[in-house]
Amino acid sequence: MTSILGLAEGYIQGSILLNGAVGGNTNPVSFLFGGLGGYGGGSGITLQSIISNPQQSLDAIGTRLMDPKTVLDIATKSFLANVGFRFARKALSRNINMVNRLMFKPLALGVKL
Repeated sequence: MTSILGLAEGYIQGSILLNGAVGGNTNPVSFLFGGLGGYGGGSGITLQSIISNPQQSLDAIGTRLMDPKTVLDIATKSFLANVGFRFARKALSRNINMVNRLMFKPLALGVKL
């Protein structure tokens, strides 16, 4: 069963890592699509730029990840996001269970909050 909150947390964690590693205002969607079809808007490295010029792109990513300040920033944001999601799940567990039981389970969608 797919968890919507799990997907949201994964997206946030991916966004934190990509923003720190490739720079700019990059999120997973802008990294994958690189501004195609109205997606993106990030100014960092995209998957398209890695494919077209892998050496330069990977050197830039490596340089960013060798900076202790960047790594500490990524680790701090990731930790805080993890703690935030855990707190929200605990604080809202009654409401989440009610929505799962009354809304998602009868629809048999294979998803839950």
